[in-house]
Amino acid sequence: MSFPKGFLWGGAVAANQAEGAWNAGGKGWSVADVAAYRSNVDVKDYKAATGVSLERIREAQSTEDTTYYPKRRGIDFYHRYKEDLSLFAEMGFKAFRLSIAWSRIFPTGEEEFPNEEGLRNSPPIRAPAPRRTWRRRKKRIWKTASTRTCRFSANTPA
Repeated sequence: MSFPKGFLWGGAVAANQAEGAWNAGGKGWSVADVAAYRSNVDVKDYKAATGVSLERIREAQSTEDTTYYPKRRGIDFYHRYKEDLSLFAEMGFKAFRLSIAWSRIFPTGEEEFPNEEGLRNSPPIRAPAPRRTWRRRKKRIWKTASTRTCRFSANTPA
């Protein structure tokens, strides 16, 4: 079996798992930044594992901890994207989907213009215009991430 001609082998990263740099570049707070790892909670108990109260949000905002808040560090793609993209290219990726946290682009959600400081450290992507993705939750619509797909080439900047 072989892949069809022109098949783009690729990969993707999600901002809340990869970005890291939770307190850099003017980024605002997100749900991922206050989601704590709870070793005493059964992951099968979704509500207990993912529930966030106002008290837990305040507790999270009062600490710089990244041990119990692992999504704050992710794989530190924000600072290491050049290395990561080089590794993806070495693996033969021809396409890559990247999401950038909206809380990095619009830290409070009330800004008229994007946070240039937060975007300055994003990969320079040669790609079609970004597609906006939407997610519906509890009868409210939230913007989730700016999604860009790019093609790798032999001269992809590293």
